[in-house]
Amino acid sequence: MTAFSQPWLTRVQERINGDPEMQVIGDWFTTAFSLVSGDTRCILRFERGKIVEIILSPKIDVRCAFGFRASPEIWARFFAKVPEPLYHDFFAMLMRVPDFVLEGDTLVAMQHARALHRAMNIMRSVHGEDREAAVAGSATAGSCASSAPSASSGRFEPIVGRYLNLEIGGVNHRLYFESAGEGVPLLCLHTAGADSRQYRHLLNDPAITSRYRVIAFDMPHHGRSNPPDGWWLAKYLLKTDEYVRIIRAVWEALDLRRPVVMGCSMGGAIVLKIAAEYQKELRGVIGLESSAYAPGRYNEYLHHPAIHGGELVASYTYGLCAPTSAETNARENWWYYSQSGPGVYAGDVHFYSLDWDGRQEITRIDTELCKVSLLTGAYDYSCTPDMTREVANAIRGSRLIIMNGIGHFPMTENYPVFRDFLLPELEFMADASG
Repeated sequence: MTAFSQPWLTRVQERINGDPEMQVIGDWFTTAFSLVSGDTRCILRFERGKIVEIILSPKIDVRCAFGFRASPEIWARFFAKVPEPLYHDFFAMLMRVPDFVLEGDTLVAMQHARALHRAMNIMRSVHGEDREAAVAGSATAGSCASSAPSASSGRFEPIVGRYLNLEIGGVNHRLYFESAGEGVPLLCLHTAGADSRQYRHLLNDPAITSRYRVIAFDMPHHGRSNPPDGWWLAKYLLKTDEYVRIIRAVWEALDLRRPVVMGCSMGGAIVLKIAAEYQKELRGVIGLESSAYAPGRYNEYLHHPAIHGGELVASYTYGLCAPTSAETNARENWWYYSQSGPGVYAGDVHFYSLDWDGRQEITRIDTELCKVSLLTGAYDYSCTPDMTREVANAIRGSRLIIMNGIGHFPMTENYPVFRDFLLPELEFMADASG
């Protein structure tokens, strides 16, 4: 393709202006931005979610609030039918590809994050990667129909939800948790800014619940758990020691004997701390997207009065899913993130990206006492496979699995593929002779 050719731009305009989702979300998408590829500059001017003008000009247009600049080679990788990791989403490229640059007023770009994200994805689809078509063959599997009853059947799912009142560090808490199954306790920790709904497929999987008592709880401030009294008087900033105390309090209140603790993202980080501190009391830990040190995720726009925090956070994390994951599941995860309380995701990322540094502590983990399995998606740009490899190299006897076709949210975005990676690790954890 010639970078931003006129025929391509015409098709982009037709697709964006006729896109049903853009018609829903585009009311306030009135701005202009540029796409720069080498010496080619394309300016797209939007009014209420529709492209009203396209200009191909080498000159800078003062009407552009912001723009994206990259080489033709980088744009070609972004527009590939199945893009490689780090080039599958513009947020990923902004974080991990130094030569992909956001110019101009970043605040305006972040204010329009959802509509901008949709527009960029439509541009890719015009290049031949229609994401919905690309994953159509996996959509049924991705929806997890085999492990959860259909909506029309009228059957109850086996998940039971309850509220737990307990004191943690002298503060009263009302926490929500869900459970299913019986056997070895498996305590599941959700990702930053989300809640235990991310584990619904696992909680509905009889291959797991026949051997494990699966428990997933919502952290304070998250999901159906309340924030503690006086929350409005303190900025929420999760810290490592507090996070450990919360997990330990739930673990003890539910009287879990030698559990397996599994967490994803920030949960995948804190399980490493849990293993270092309590390895004699555990069967093992399963770290999904685990890193001992993960700078770079925090930014000042995650909780900003001029930005719809729910939509920014949801759009910011959407691209952490693999491009081959079913659209319906990626959107499900988007919905969970859109519902987080003001500043909650930012407060979690404070732990994940600023407070947490376990590079020395993880060297204390003895896998003869506490088994360690590490599973990371190939498309994860927040905790990259190389970051998890560093963890594995530091923990002698740990097991490392890089999951092809998966991003940052394996239990939500593509459970059938994730399940094939997870079941052997659960078997390993439950095997007393392992």
